[in-house]
Amino acid sequence: MTRAKDISKITTAPAMGGLTYPTSDGSNGQFVKTNGSGTLSFGTATGTTINNNADNRIITGSGTANTLEGEANLTFDGTTLGLAGGMTITTADNNPQLTLISTDADGNEGPVLNLYRNSASPADGDNGSRIKFTGKNDAGQDVEYARLRYNILDMTDGTEDGQADFSLMKAGSLVNIFNATPLEFTFNEGGDHNNFRIENNTKTHQLFMNGSNGRFVMNAESDETTQSSHFTILFASASYSAFAGRMTDNGSGAGFLVCRKSDGSTIGQVARNTTQDAVHFLTTSDYRLKENVNYTFDATTRLMQLKPCRFNWINDESNATVDGFLAHEVQQVVPNAVNGNKDDMETYEDQDGNEQTRIKPQSVDRGDIVPLLTKALQEQQATIEALTARITALEDA
Repeated sequence: MTRAKDISKITTAPAMGGLTYPTSDGSNGQFVKTNGSGTLSFGTATGTTINNNADNRIITGSGTANTLEGEANLTFDGTTLGLAGGMTITTADNNPQLTLISTDADGNEGPVLNLYRNSASPADGDNGSRIKFTGKNDAGQDVEYARLRYNILDMTDGTEDGQADFSLMKAGSLVNIFNATPLEFTFNEGGDHNNFRIENNTKTHQLFMNGSNGRFVMNAESDETTQSSHFTILFASASYSAFAGRMTDNGSGAGFLVCRKSDGSTIGQVARNTTQDAVHFLTTSDYRLKENVNYTFDATTRLMQLKPCRFNWINDESNATVDGFLAHEVQQVVPNAVNGNKDDMETYEDQDGNEQTRIKPQSVDRGDIVPLLTKALQEQQATIEALTARITALEDA
């Protein structure tokens, strides 16, 4: 556009008829216009600017004077741009559609995105701001694939509490994945069977919980929760122990591992032996938990039915010979000393998800044989004492 103050610099007319220029200078702020036939003249822009509008509404100089469709919803007070009724920003590429820039050089936070619900009547339980992550499905429908939201737990002045949750689309429905309150963080609220996994630079399942069965595994390369235990720790035996309980003081009888029933009462523990550098492997034996106590039974006959043996373990590369029992043989004599059944098998899934079969071995608590040994020894001692008395009597006769 040719400015009015530059017209005086034009001294010759264009060749071949060209344009006809004004013969005098225009006023400051005017523009040069044409009548469409080659004649130029000065003109003055019409319409109202933003700063001259009484209520600071954004307007346009075209169409109806000083108006813009929906202008009442779009306001600017010199600092804040107000928009009522919503706004959509559409682009045809993947460049950022909205960028907030702060040029502040101090150490404070900024820029700040404030999602403000200005309710005149807030109430406990109100849902607040919500960020929707929406896309299309294969039917061309809009789907909210993820959601971040907050709500009010307590709106009382001075004791306000808030709650935030994160949900994901699963099988066609939004499922709550994570929920945070001032008192707790909750995963899988609502009982959805989502697994929980923490990965490190060497293990994909450093900490893993199976959402379907509630079992945990640590230090694994895959989901090992198909095992019968509720908590499994995998470890390299040459490097460190699977579990260690360490005291922080020199207390007496501290329980390193305590076993309790569903009512919370203790039935056994691994505990320090007073203040000694030793531990007790303890099981409950309180008289108040027992009935039908009998001290007169034949222990020697049963003891003689036990079959101590020597053997080596199949997987022991050293083939060391050890002393012990076969579980099913002990079970016939002292049933409560044995866990499991002879020749039991169990199924499991290997790391490839294939079902496999393995033995479900029996086990023996040798401590349950001690009462039988003690009673048999007492019976033998009584026999020895009786025989000694008879020999003494014969020798004195």
